[in-house]
Amino acid sequence: MKAVFVMLLIIASSMSTSAEYECTISRIDFGDDIDISVKEMFTKQLVGKTLLVNTQDGVMTGVLNNSLFKPPVVLNHGDSDNSFVAATIVSPKVDKGVVGVDTRILTIKTWATGKKKPFSLFWDDMLLRGRCVTR
Repeated sequence: MKAVFVMLLIIASSMSTSAEYECTISRIDFGDDIDISVKEMFTKQLVGKTLLVNTQDGVMTGVLNNSLFKPPVVLNHGDSDNSFVAATIVSPKVDKGVVGVDTRILTIKTWATGKKKPFSLFWDDMLLRGRCVTR
């Protein structure tokens, strides 16, 4: 009986699904000192593209990745009152092989009405915006 209970717990925990969002980038705002050719390159490479976000661990995959040097930290998993927020900050003082400091802060307004949830991704001196849907 005890073995059956343990087996059911293992099966139940493996069946729990983590929410995943598919987010499409619709716009990028740049810092003032960004060269026009760099703006055009990022706009061409990112606008209209999608990224996937796992809300359990905050990892983004797809056109952008926020876990190359270390995993993000989920600050809030989001609900009907609060946004999902995940942050990744890599620094040469902490992370070997990194040159410069890289910050990425992702916010998905999980509380927003409708199926498409607004998102914003601060990536150093760029702000990417768009909409996410649950997968």
